[in-house]
Amino acid sequence: MPDKKIVDVRGDACPMPIIKTSIAMKNAASGEMFTVIANDEVFRNDIKAWCEKTKNTLELIEVDGDETIATIIKS
Repeated sequence: MPDKKIVDVRGDACPMPIIKTSIAMKNAASGEMFTVIANDEVFRNDIKAWCEKTKNTLELIEVDGDETIATIIKS
């Protein structure tokens, strides 16, 4: 299994978590895995929609207290 890259966007408000996720994945190779950690409550819905729009795979989404942890695989 490939190493996961961490994108920590805790403390950022909408739309920055999605923007920073997009920037991090822009030059990644297909199949690379990212873990995005956010504490913006809107992020949960935004990351689902973003993955559908960009055709990236939302492998897993977890909630731990006020944090959302999303595992995404670049298409």
